[in-house]
Amino acid sequence: MMCGSPNSHPVSGIRLALAATLALVWTTAGCGGAQIKTGLVHLDDRQQVLLGTAEGDVQVRGTYKKELARLVDAQVKVWGLGGASSIRVAAYQILDIGNGFNAYVGWIVLDQRGCRLVEWSTGREWTLVVPSLKEFHDEFRGLHGAKIWLTGFQDGEERLRPMQWGILQPPPDEE
Repeated sequence: MMCGSPNSHPVSGIRLALAATLALVWTTAGCGGAQIKTGLVHLDDRQQVLLGTAEGDVQVRGTYKKELARLVDAQVKVWGLGGASSIRVAAYQILDIGNGFNAYVGWIVLDQRGCRLVEWSTGREWTLVVPSLKEFHDEFRGLHGAKIWLTGFQDGEERLRPMQWGILQPPPDEE
């Protein structure tokens, strides 16, 4: 899933942010600075975020640097502007979170309808289901509006059974 940032509400601005990201990559594609790179995320001794590509390490810069720092050992594809040694990331996609699975990426919504994941790339809402609902809600309590990655299995057309997850951006009130 391609990842971007929300405005004030977990769902608001998804289409606008995606359009702006795509416009950036599209309009700069002919300028020689547009880059698409794939590699493993890791940190160096100085805690700089790097993308290990086939051509060597590339330093990650820009808005998504903090999110990518939370994805150490994940294989990602990034789009942005840069050169051989650094890239200012405009968008990214998790190809393998480190367990052989790609990840759903979106914002947690907790309300009277339950716990849902609103996917970044599509705006699709997934109801998150687990065998023990109380333990699950305890685990996600306080995360309304947090941007997360999640691996799991589709259970019906609108339901996901989570296996693993991690926070990419804390809830807005914790930033």
